[in-house]
Amino acid sequence: MADITFDCPQCGNNLVVDESGAGLSVPCPECSQLITIPSPTIAARPTPPQGDIVFNCPHCKQSIEAPLAIFGQLIDCPACNNPVEVRRSSSLPMPPPRRPTTPPPHIAPKVPRPVPGPHPHHISSIKVISGRTIAALIFGAIVLVAWTRNYFFVQKPVADTIRADSRNYGYKLTARLQYYILPSTLILDLVKVKSVAPVDLFRGLFQSAEVFSDARRRFDKVILARNGKPIFEISGSDFWTLGSEYGSGQNPMYLIRTLPEKLYRPNGRPAYSTWEGGFLGVVSRQMEDATDAAHTWADY
Repeated sequence: MADITFDCPQCGNNLVVDESGAGLSVPCPECSQLITIPSPTIAARPTPPQGDIVFNCPHCKQSIEAPLAIFGQLIDCPACNNPVEVRRSSSLPMPPPRRPTTPPPHIAPKVPRPVPGPHPHHISSIKVISGRTIAALIFGAIVLVAWTRNYFFVQKPVADTIRADSRNYGYKLTARLQYYILPSTLILDLVKVKSVAPVDLFRGLFQSAEVFSDARRRFDKVILARNGKPIFEISGSDFWTLGSEYGSGQNPMYLIRTLPEKLYRPNGRPAYSTWEGGFLGVVSRQMEDATDAAHTWADY
């Protein structure tokens, strides 16, 4: 298709568009006034320049006024009748310059110059640093919440109870949730043993169970560990029963001799057998198992 060349009737800006846009109303890219693109036949007729030009005759120096439409043509000087060329005089002001030609936006849109920005490598580095910072803040918040929860609701209540009984001076028993975040599993960790008898060690276990029984805090499983290493496991329901019975005044010796049959190895197998038979024989076997369980847990 051919192009249509025409001037904006408002500002005189020369426009070049494809003839397929004939008849469309578009804003002039220079003055933003709404103009109608003419048909090719109308646009082909050049618009004669408007206005007059004033110049001096080079022969007689007489001032001559002529239409701007005949700029560059020869005319006779009205004063001396010599042929002169219609031209601009150097002593007179120059005619206003023509505006630059810019096609309408919908035909030939202006391409904006790219704004220099940071190098892609720098952008990537900023994103990585920002992501790591956010991840570190989230991780720190999780650690802080887990530590606070363990300290105030698990570790401190058990530590205060063990410390309040002077008979527990020979060992240190700490409490925490598994991985510090799993509320279903409690770990009672024996981290220091100086000199302790089985009755004193199990008393600390019963007192710890009483703390959570009074707080109505139940667990699915309780791990008896030594310096972080699991030694025995006891079900949450049996642990709850130990705390409840100890708090209600049950004979501690009964709780001690019946404890081993409630213990399991970390692999899930029972740690000790359940004895049957005569009373004295059963009690004797149960106390042997209790003593062995205390020695195994404390490693002495």
